[in-house]
Amino acid sequence: MVGKRIGVCLDAKVVAKIQVRSPGRTSFWQSAWRRVGVTGFTSAAPATGTRGGTIRDRSAEGAALKYRRTIAITLAACALSAAAQTVYESKDKTGPVFSDKPSPGAKPLQVEAPNVVSPPAVTPPAPTQPSAAPAYRKLLITRPANQDSVHSNDGAFGISAQLTPPLRANDRVRVLIDGNLVPTVFRSTNPRITPNDWQATALGDRGEHTLQLAVVDADGVPKIESPVVSFYLHRAAVGGKRR
Repeated sequence: MVGKRIGVCLDAKVVAKIQVRSPGRTSFWQSAWRRVGVTGFTSAAPATGTRGGTIRDRSAEGAALKYRRTIAITLAACALSAAAQTVYESKDKTGPVFSDKPSPGAKPLQVEAPNVVSPPAVTPPAPTQPSAAPAYRKLLITRPANQDSVHSNDGAFGISAQLTPPLRANDRVRVLIDGNLVPTVFRSTNPRITPNDWQATALGDRGEHTLQLAVVDADGVPKIESPVVSFYLHRAAVGGKRR
């Protein structure tokens, strides 16, 4: 069987040896490589006048050796650290062998460090803080007005107030009658006092009383308070007499 060895580089990590046979016959390796799209093989023709009847294609063999040597050095360099390293080349029956460890008869080769560029560090943007809600600027009781009269037999009456800016969803309105906090918590600036609220807070049924509103947050902390107003509670007359 007559043939020669050619080194073929498939990628940066694989070096294959292919046996090419004499003309007129397709070797197993030729058929296999053609099935995967690798072509361009030529066969060595037997020549007369030489021992063994073959002439070795030294140019092809030299090119294959050069490819093998280049790929081996590249792979050895990739396996080393980023700093410049020394690679040692020795030879065996299959060709050159490269290692990062010295051995008898090995030839040192200086491999330059690869040019590695690190991407710039990216600083994540600082989380945006939610903007604070605008503070309340004004809270005034408009009904009852200061020194006004309220007519109620059981102490129930309505209150109206002006709040700027408007009441926020999580805030509440509290009412103080005669300096005492009404038990009911209101969600509007127009609360209505019930008879139970009046009985729990008012100091007496008739005469002069004080009224004040406050806006509080979810924890009950006051955000704004209205000025105190005074009013008079009057009951309806029964049989010509006021109750």
